[in-house]
Amino acid sequence: MKPVVRAAVVSLLLVSAGDAIAIVLPVVAHGIEVRSCDGDVTSRQSCPGAACRTLTFPLASLPQSHGLNLPAGRWDLTVESLRCWAPPITVDPGGANVLPVWPAAEIHGTIANTSGDTVSSLTAEFRFTGETSEQERRFSIVCPVVNSRWSCRAPAAEFQLRLSLDRRAPRYVHLNIPPDERKDLGEIRFEPGASVAGTIAKPGGRHEETIVELIPESTRSQSLVGRRTVVNESSGSLFQFTGVPRGVYRLTVSRPGWFPAEVKSIQVEEARESFLDEPVHLTRAAAIRVFITPALSTEGEPWLVRIESTAAVAPAEPIAESPASFSGEWRNEALHAGKYALSVVDRQGSVFLRETVEARIDAAPRFLNILKIHVRGIVKLGAVPFASQLVFTDDDGSSRITLKSDAAGKFDGVLSHEGRWYVQVLDPANTFYIKEIRVEVKRSPEQAVALLSISLPGAKAIGHVTNEAGDPGRGDVIVFRDGRGIADALIMPDGSFEVDGLDPGPVTLQALARGAESDEVSYLAAEDDPATAELRLQTLLEVKGQLLSEDGFPIAGAVIRYAGAGMARFRQAISGPAGEFSVRVPRGTTSLLASISASGFPATLRNLSPDAPGTQRIILGTASASLHIVQRPGAAWPFVTLDGQAFLRVSALLSLPSADGLPGLVADGLQVQVTPGFYTICYAAKVKEACQSASVAAGHERSFFPPDGPSR
Repeated sequence: MKPVVRAAVVSLLLVSAGDAIAIVLPVVAHGIEVRSCDGDVTSRQSCPGAACRTLTFPLASLPQSHGLNLPAGRWDLTVESLRCWAPPITVDPGGANVLPVWPAAEIHGTIANTSGDTVSSLTAEFRFTGETSEQERRFSIVCPVVNSRWSCRAPAAEFQLRLSLDRRAPRYVHLNIPPDERKDLGEIRFEPGASVAGTIAKPGGRHEETIVELIPESTRSQSLVGRRTVVNESSGSLFQFTGVPRGVYRLTVSRPGWFPAEVKSIQVEEARESFLDEPVHLTRAAAIRVFITPALSTEGEPWLVRIESTAAVAPAEPIAESPASFSGEWRNEALHAGKYALSVVDRQGSVFLRETVEARIDAAPRFLNILKIHVRGIVKLGAVPFASQLVFTDDDGSSRITLKSDAAGKFDGVLSHEGRWYVQVLDPANTFYIKEIRVEVKRSPEQAVALLSISLPGAKAIGHVTNEAGDPGRGDVIVFRDGRGIADALIMPDGSFEVDGLDPGPVTLQALARGAESDEVSYLAAEDDPATAELRLQTLLEVKGQLLSEDGFPIAGAVIRYAGAGMARFRQAISGPAGEFSVRVPRGTTSLLASISASGFPATLRNLSPDAPGTQRIILGTASASLHIVQRPGAAWPFVTLDGQAFLRVSALLSLPSADGLPGLVADGLQVQVTPGFYTICYAAKVKEACQSASVAAGHERSFFPPDGPSR
């Protein structure tokens, strides 16, 4: 048990003989009353010649003393007492001087064989790590050695003891000594060579076993061998490696339930000590614990539980993935605190539940319930049963379950709940799929099974894709209707593609591959004798930019909507932490238009150079004007352009969504804040008669009307 520390402060007044300015020396008592101390304080003046003086005064008189009148200069103070211990200190007029006093104890031990060297003394350094001031942290004394036996007076306190001999690695011991104890440290061996030592920041709670490893940083050095030691409660978070050969090392610290820490590039020199400047800090690991009901999947096997980052923008490797127990329990106790996406998956890879969970230290268990709704149905392509793979995704994206229909179009399986689901239908060879057919899953009170019917239209799209060299292309073909992707086809090795299950009527086709894409081609999907579309892949060019404010700060999180001459749909990019962004356009694009929406800035419309070799810098200003663009009821959005070649829908000027919705939408169209400048609004792209141009100044508003609308 630690002694109760009571700190009493008294003062020694050192008065300069020349100017009579008092210098206060605080005396700080730890766990003892200074008035109860026996013995004396001896003050020896530090000066050349024989005129230096020595003054002695009793320790017990310090609380009652009004001070000591000492001549100007430096004084070396030592304390001799049986009941109290104080380190030798030097008092410097004008310096921050403190004389700490503790109850007295004694430490002693034996020095192991030193190869015949005569040892007459060793140095003991006391390093206090508790509630002490900067002036009380570290003190050294010399301990006499007789016939390999050494002894020292010591403070009755908790401290790290550093014992050292010349040309040998020092040794460290953590001690907590009660008053008047004579502590025997036993035999201590001082090894020649260098040492590496340090401390581990001790967190609250129980100090569990900690492993420290010292590993050579270069694997090319065969002469350096890794070392390993264990730090536990008795070592007081102190570790040391002795006899370490010269080299560069890294230190790793690990403890059960904590993340490991590492210190790199520790340079060890011959016969020198390397003591880490700062304690090594470990971070407590957080945990997620769940109980899944029912405990087993539809195959009668334990569920697979997957943990992913909620911050990942693109699909990434799971952070953790392992099966739950047969009782439905799953846990992971090696996570950083924070939120994660947890998925409950069966053997087929179907996601029956996906939720956001939080990893915490000493986390309470979370109970997850999966309802398991039995479904049965048939899939038809036109009037013909269709063998397929069905991917069911629920309304909020928390479940993704795959079922299969046989040659008769029949399927039978289990979903995680009733309600609205979206189904992707893939052909058996996975060469095309139809997106997001909506179905309602519901059982009546009399039904044990929910019955579904999935019917696909009978029209199709077929075609052929080539690259710039005229060879068969590779990649996918996307089918768009009203600007939305409704189907996807794989391009076959001969360059052909086919998508079934489409509604008859006009669609748009585009081929996409890594680093290349085709123009968007209008096409008529038909049930009988559809035309063959010809698509040609073109290499994409990367155009780089950076967004900066007027004072030079990068703008992150801005949305860049862009379209090139000949591109029917706009694309989108988001600026990174340094304001950087990149867009891709087909090679040969002559004009590129971008609309930039950033929080705190008006919408900015800029032409980018498609063939610029470097990064194009764009400065966003805060000055704004207002555009009021009137739209006919039911009509499509008009276009905006700067050069009459590249066009964007005016909806690209809308601000970023907020909690109040999408700012900029008004009853008769759109009203947005933009940078002042010259704008052209076209109610039909590339139709000169349908375009209106005007300049709008900062703080002013400009309205645009359809050609048959109100006069301006």
